[in-house]
Amino acid sequence: KVRSIHFANGIARVDFSPEIVKNFRGGSAGELLMVGSIVNTLTEIQGVEKVRIMVNGKQVESIGGHVDLSEPLGRMENLLKK
Repeated sequence: KVRSIHFANGIARVDFSPEIVKNFRGGSAGELLMVGSIVNTLTEIQGVEKVRIMVNGKQVESIGGHVDLSEPLGRMENLLKK
């Protein structure tokens, strides 16, 4: 569940409920696709260049241990089908 989204200085900060970590069952590819989907969707919004993913109001290093979330992420064009 999305708890909140805030926009400032080109960064969207999206805060998810703890279930995003607790219920995550994917491997590295699943985590990359999930994070990429979130980032690519939010960077479609005019003025948003990067996305910071948070859980329960706190910064997290990763959701499933495979994708580094310690810094805001830019658009992941390599995940888009051309």
